[in-house]
This record gives sequence, C-alpha cells and structure tokens, in this order.
Amino acid sequence: MFKKNKTIIAIIIFTLLLTFLFPNTGDDWMWGSEAGEALLKNWFSDYNGRYAGNIIVMMLTRSRLLRMIVMTLVILGTIYLCSKIVNKEKKELFLVGFMLFLAIPILTFRQAVVWTSGFTNYFISLFLTISYF
Repeated sequence: MFKKNKTIIAIIIFTLLLTFLFPNTGDDWMWGSEAGEALLKNWFSDYNGRYAGNIIVMMLTRSRLLRMIVMTLVILGTIYLCSKIVNKEKKELFLVGFMLFLAIPILTFRQAVVWTSGFTNYFISLFLTISYF
C-alpha cells in the first residue's frame, strides 16, 4: 500500500513542512496576542462581522501544530474536491492540481495562503463552497 500511495504521502509531508515554515504576518500577531482576546471578549463588537473566521484565525495563530494540520487538510482537500468535481479519480489530476497550486503567483500566495488571516477568510471559504458542490 505504501508504494502505491508514495507520491500522495510525499505531497502530504511536503505540505505539512511548507505550512510549518509559514510565518505569522500582518495582523496574525494581533490575533495571537491579548488584543485578539480582547476582541473576543467583546464578541468582535464593531469589528468586521466575520465571527467564525475571527475565531478560527485566533486558534490557528495560537497553535502551530493545529495551523499545519488545518492548512494541509484544507489545501489538499480543496485540490482533491476540485478533481472530484470533474469526475476523475485519476491520481495524475490531483498531482496537476497540486502543481497548479504551487504555481500561484507569489503575491497572491502570500496573501491567500501564507497569511493565516487571509487563509482563514479566503481558502477555508473556498474549501467549504467547493465541499457544497
């Protein structure tokens, strides 16, 4: 079984390592500090209205292990679901999707994937929308 899924296991490990290297940027520092807790205590009063996203980003910025696991599951899950939408069970299609994911322009990648707040609001929303289909 390991030989059969060696490529998929390598992709999972690579993605886990990649997400481990993502630094906190922008307002991730705020979410992981007492300022984030203060917003939560006021139930994000007069903030941005993204309650679920704010709570998720608070959890992800406080636990590197949780961030690695959630990001890896959402990234690879999104690619997998996209391959399922086109009704193909071929591993090659998943590999092409993963390569296209890695080919995202660096500025977009930085804001939508590496930045935990952006990932929470953009990528998780994308994953949930695709899951619906």
